[in-house]
Amino acid sequence: MFIDTHSHLDFPEFKADIEQVIKRAQNAGVGKIINVACDLKTCETASGLSRKYDFIYSTLGLHPYESRFVTPELMNNFFEQVEADAKGGAAKDGEAASGRKIVAIGECGLDYFKAKIPYEEQIRAFQLQLELAQRAGLPVIIHSRNSEADVLEILKEFSDVRFVFHCYGGNIENAGKILDAGGMISFTGVITYPKAENIRDTAKYVPLDRIMSETDCPYLAPQKYRGKRNEPAYVVEVVKEISRVKNLPLEKTESALQKNAEEFFGI
Repeated sequence: MFIDTHSHLDFPEFKADIEQVIKRAQNAGVGKIINVACDLKTCETASGLSRKYDFIYSTLGLHPYESRFVTPELMNNFFEQVEADAKGGAAKDGEAASGRKIVAIGECGLDYFKAKIPYEEQIRAFQLQLELAQRAGLPVIIHSRNSEADVLEILKEFSDVRFVFHCYGGNIENAGKILDAGGMISFTGVITYPKAENIRDTAKYVPLDRIMSETDCPYLAPQKYRGKRNEPAYVVEVVKEISRVKNLPLEKTESALQKNAEEFFGI
């Protein structure tokens, strides 16, 4: 089974054909999808698909660009949603949800690449969401651009919180620090790009039991589909490339990444 651990199926790009997108993913062998929230709107809508489909899960969290909306009051609201979900409160009559469907906090973190949001504001919001994850007993999906050192320093204060650096595009040195801190590393279709040799080198370096696969769709379609809208079915290309760079049979890589994702998210 292939698992897309990071998709954005509530984005406008999927509005016209979401049912077909999900069907194509199933036909490609994608058995589970994490539909990740990143702003206030998707925190409200991401759970919709997870209630409708038993193989789709959701998250709660705000991207660093949305830091101004992160307040203690909102975190309390999120915690109440997580608690209700854990008790089965996310399921509604006629819908397919069963068991916990909110499986992580995120995506959240720090983004210094464009730095439109002051660092201090981003750090404040990140810390509040880590406190929520700690309180809720959920892992965190981390967005980090040009900010790995600060992210890892902050994570030291939350040593019991499990985390994954999603859409990893950093170097081997930073990957080593993430691994030393106990984190997971997730790769996207970027690993298939001709000029992404550094990412392939990193994937070769990271132990198989610390890797996850994702699309980050609708963005970052693998080379085979580059220029088109990305979608969960294409996570298969990511796993194929990880398998190739590690010189492993596809079935072994697929099985290992499935185990990693299922254990990390509890799905």
